[in-house]
Amino acid sequence: MTDLSVTILTEKARRRRAIERLHERTFGPGRYARTAYRIREQLGHRLDLSYTARIGTLLVGSVRLTPVRIGETPALLLGR
Repeated sequence: MTDLSVTILTEKARRRRAIERLHERTFGPGRYARTAYRIREQLGHRLDLSYTARIGTLLVGSVRLTPVRIGETPALLLGR
């Protein structure tokens, strides 16, 4: 039987290219029009609150949180 256990780890800056390739394959060129991408271009996401998912050595997912403000209230934007 094949082990398909998922490992969740905090995102590392050195893995940025692999994550971008995953997003490219998953969301295509239209991903840059998504709100999360547009906001993240200006603010950047928090590595300590962003995660990757792997099965073995294969990167299968990522989630990123970006600090934003809604009026004067600090918040986190969840986006891929």
